[in-house]
Amino acid sequence: MDRILLKFIGIRVLRGIVTMALVTLVIFVLTHMIGSPVLQLLPPNYTQADFDTLNTALGYDRPLYEQFASFIGRLLRGDLGNSTSFSQPVAAVIGSRLPITLTLAGLALAFGGILALLSGFIAGFTGSRAGEAIVTFIATLGLAVPPFAVGIILIVIFAVNLRILPSGGWGQANQMILPALTLSLAVYAGVARVARSSMRERAGMEFVVLARTKGLTPSQIFFNHTVRPSLPPVISYFAVLAGSLFSGAVVTEAVFGIPGLGTLAVQSVETRDQNLVIGIVLFSAFLFVFLNVVADLVAAALDPRIKLSGGAES
Repeated sequence: MDRILLKFIGIRVLRGIVTMALVTLVIFVLTHMIGSPVLQLLPPNYTQADFDTLNTALGYDRPLYEQFASFIGRLLRGDLGNSTSFSQPVAAVIGSRLPITLTLAGLALAFGGILALLSGFIAGFTGSRAGEAIVTFIATLGLAVPPFAVGIILIVIFAVNLRILPSGGWGQANQMILPALTLSLAVYAGVARVARSSMRERAGMEFVVLARTKGLTPSQIFFNHTVRPSLPPVISYFAVLAGSLFSGAVVTEAVFGIPGLGTLAVQSVETRDQNLVIGIVLFSAFLFVFLNVVADLVAAALDPRIKLSGGAES
């Protein structure tokens, strides 16, 4: 492993650590501004003495910087604390809901991403006006219409009118179709535009023109000369999209009544469950940072110029 690659990896990892540190500090301070979680643990007829006793027992009476130092110490040991709403470790609560959200996001990324890559690359490579118009129309639709509206429209069509799919729930294969389609449109909207633009740029380069003059078939040029160099910007965007798909999952899970991590996040805010809010946000931030680091490494492997420019930044 050469020094440039090591430096490139080191810079990306260091940026990820700094980002996570800042996110941790900001979310810790913000969650302590939404109110004391002690109120959720007390009976309706509690007294001030009851509040003070429990507040002291849980350590919420200490200065904020001491609470933060204690939290960081637990976090470094892998302890996110206990959820006041569920009376369980935060990691266990998140782990019980995580598979549902990952399944939903995975289906949306797979369906929307594959369709976007195929249509975007083909439209950009062929330069077909009809193909580009279709890709642009669907992508614009996905960007313009919010996920909750897409979900409601799909429910009205397939659950209410046609009655061929359930309107909500989770656990059966047919219950996954409408939520996955809802998120897939948002995935397609972004990936297709980037894939089309990237392929259009590569398709006009000199090495592609040279390949055509040598008599290579369009399929040979497409798969052997344009797909690989067109992938790095798509992969980078795909990682950003995958990391930020959690926000779309929150809305989608609410529309379809899915008991995933998004629904859990809303519940944790409503109940002022500070540890659970912090745990969910930190997990989402870590996933976002991790996917972006991996995307940078994959993009650098596909295009060494990215590695060279990245290694020379600092």
